[in-house]
Amino acid sequence: MLGYRLKNGKYVVVPEEAEIICHIFSEYLGGYGCGKIAKGLNKDNVPSRFNKQWHTNSIAKIIRNYSYTENLLLQKTYRENHITKKTCINSGKFPKYLAENTHDAIIDIETFEKVQSEIKRRAQKYDRSYDGNKTYPFTGLLKCDNCGKHYRRKITKTQAVWMCAGYLTLGKEYCTSKQIPETVLENQVQAVTSDITTIKEIIVADKNTLRFVMKDGQTISHKGKIVQGLNPGHLRCVKRQDKVLLEGEKAMAKSVKYIPATKNIFTAMPTMSISKRRVAAYARVSTDSDEQFTSYEAQIDYYTRYITKRDDWEFVKVYTDEGITGTSTKHHDGFNLMVKDALDGKIDLIITKSVSRFARNTVDSLTTVRKLKDAVLRFTLRKKTFIHLTARAIFS
Repeated sequence: MLGYRLKNGKYVVVPEEAEIICHIFSEYLGGYGCGKIAKGLNKDNVPSRFNKQWHTNSIAKIIRNYSYTENLLLQKTYRENHITKKTCINSGKFPKYLAENTHDAIIDIETFEKVQSEIKRRAQKYDRSYDGNKTYPFTGLLKCDNCGKHYRRKITKTQAVWMCAGYLTLGKEYCTSKQIPETVLENQVQAVTSDITTIKEIIVADKNTLRFVMKDGQTISHKGKIVQGLNPGHLRCVKRQDKVLLEGEKAMAKSVKYIPATKNIFTAMPTMSISKRRVAAYARVSTDSDEQFTSYEAQIDYYTRYITKRDDWEFVKVYTDEGITGTSTKHHDGFNLMVKDALDGKIDLIITKSVSRFARNTVDSLTTVRKLKDAVLRFTLRKKTFIHLTARAIFS
């Protein structure tokens, strides 16, 4: 750990590294962010623990490390199980242990708590929470020829752009690459291929050249204005209410009508309209007993109310099979009709209690779900929690 060395089972302070730790905490309280601090340390050639480049994540870990006080917090992580051996964050599942006065402090507890409060304050002010890890058509494709880092998507005040990760985290001293507007990047890709899945990698060679490495082995170089995102007339778009006026140094027609795109060229999804998801449910009971009949009616009533209360869903129907064993799908008329409607494009989402409602026969279940793969259908399993799974995720 930076600032300490373990000797005879005890942490011993390294004075030179302790000064770096104090500097980092002081800079953060002074208003600097983790990225800015990392860039400053790299610019001043301040050595890290293993003489590598400083990064935003390394600074973030240091200012959150409770061990820089004179105390140790133990069991902050745990192993998921003996098979996966996955390390998990202990968020209260297991007890933690606080060992006090175990070694000399580099940061006093008051300063450490001030930094933690500042971290929370900034997190609330610049909330960037989102559901899951978002991916985009160019995620993992763009690579900087200058530093070898991949490009990341960033939202500016005017548009979405792609920027080199080396430039974003380490600054222009590390990489001098420029940002590429996403709209311009889409046009460049469309000029090379109509199917982005055929591209293995896109190398940003310089500000005007992209090298497309295709999956079939060929390499295509394409030159054009990719940095500024402007056409040869240096046009710029100015938004005014519902209009977009095009202005530029070159003379153009006195009036230009802007016709927006209606579909994304990569996803084929509408860009302007918001469509409701067509949702169906499936319920099945295996016997004709009174107890099972009550469960059967309850399932139909529950699914109907559950789907119709959502404004963003369009209720299709509840497909049912009553008094039918789950061993095979051969005589499941309701189930087979649901599969047919799904393959015909009438259903976007199916809600059911569990996959076993489809069939207890593994072969039938696999066969059915594989049929639905190409339909891009989603299942919601109703258990203690909501679990959204694609067909590929369930059986692959």
